[in-house]
Amino acid sequence: MRPSPAVYRLARDFNFDVSLFERMLKNKMHCEVLKVQHRMRPEVAELIVPSIYPELMNHSSVLQYETIRGMLKSVFFITHNHPEEEVLSVQF
Repeated sequence: MRPSPAVYRLARDFNFDVSLFERMLKNKMHCEVLKVQHRMRPEVAELIVPSIYPELMNHSSVLQYETIRGMLKSVFFITHNHPEEEVLSVQF
């Protein structure tokens, strides 16, 4: 994931918003690709295999996740026509 620096100028002037992995790729360094994931529900992981991770496997721990109460599925998409609104943060 990309870092999100608190100071915009640092991100702009020194590329502090670029992840270590992205830096390695841009500099043609050898990078290992994730083979076993330990966080996502298998249904979510299916969305990124094989397009992002060709050989991603689920660790046995994620196979033990309980079903979500009140939901028929673990993953669903919602289509809407209302544009998202920008919420401005309040500075104290």
